[in-house]
Amino acid sequence: MTEPPLLQVENLSVAFGGRQVLDRISLSVREGELLSIVGPSGCGKSTLLNAISELLVAEAKVEGRIDFKGGRLGYMFQRDALLPWYTALRNVQLGAQMRGVRGPQRPQIARKWLERVHLHDVEAQYPAQLSIGMRQRVSLARVLAYDPALILLDEPFVAVDAFTRLSLHDLVLELRRTTGKTMIVVTHDPDEALLLGTRVIVLERNPGRVHAEFDLDWSHDRSAEELRRSDEFAAMSKQLWGTLLEVGAAASARDTGEAKAVGAAAG
Repeated sequence: MTEPPLLQVENLSVAFGGRQVLDRISLSVREGELLSIVGPSGCGKSTLLNAISELLVAEAKVEGRIDFKGGRLGYMFQRDALLPWYTALRNVQLGAQMRGVRGPQRPQIARKWLERVHLHDVEAQYPAQLSIGMRQRVSLARVLAYDPALILLDEPFVAVDAFTRLSLHDLVLELRRTTGKTMIVVTHDPDEALLLGTRVIVLERNPGRVHAEFDLDWSHDRSAEELRRSDEFAAMSKQLWGTLLEVGAAASARDTGEAKAVGAAAG
C-alpha cells in the first residue's frame, strides 16, 4: 500500500489586493523527498512557501487546500535571522527549546547539530564574527535542532559566493542522506534545483502556475561537483534551461500585451 504524501497542496490560489499571485497550484511531497521549485522572479515561489507555513499576511486571499501530516515544520529564510546577542551555540539551542526540550539537554543537541554542519569550533562566537556561509549553516543547524518533519528553504544560499554555495550544496545532500529529512527548496538557479532535488517543479508567472515537472532518477550519493560534471546532469540542465526560457518568453509576451492594453486605455 502506497504511503500518503507528507504534504498535499490542491488547487491553491493566493491573491493580494485583487492581484492573483498563485493560480490553482497542486503538488505533493513524499516523506524523504527534496522538492526543488524554480521559476522567474515574481512567480510566487516564496508566496507558496509562506502559504504552506501559514505565514501569509492577513490581507492575502487564499483558496484551496493544504494538508500537512507531519506536525512540526521548519523554515530557513534567505537571511539567517540569527539573534546577534546569542552565540552560535545559543542560537542553535533555540531550535531545541521551541520543541520543548528541557534546559540541560539543549546544549548537547545544539553541539550535535553544529558538529553535523561542520561548525563545532565556533560555538562561542557571535553572528557578527561569522561569515555569511557560516551563519547560514548555523541557521540550518537551528532548524534541524527543532526536528521538523518538513524543512522549507527559501533561497538560503543566494547571498554566498559560488565556492561557498557548492560546499553548502554538499552539506544539504549529506544531511538529506543521513537524516532522511523531507525538504522543499526554492531557488532562482536551475542547476541548484537539479543538484539538490529529487524532483523539480517549474512555475510560470503572472499568475504563478505549475508549468512543468521533472523527476530526477540519478543517485545523490555523489558530491555536488561530481553530479554537476555527469552527462545526465548536463542533459537535464539543458532541458530545464530550455523550459525556463519558454516560461520567460511567455511571461514577456504577456507583460508586453498588458502594457499595450494599458496604453490603449490611457490613450
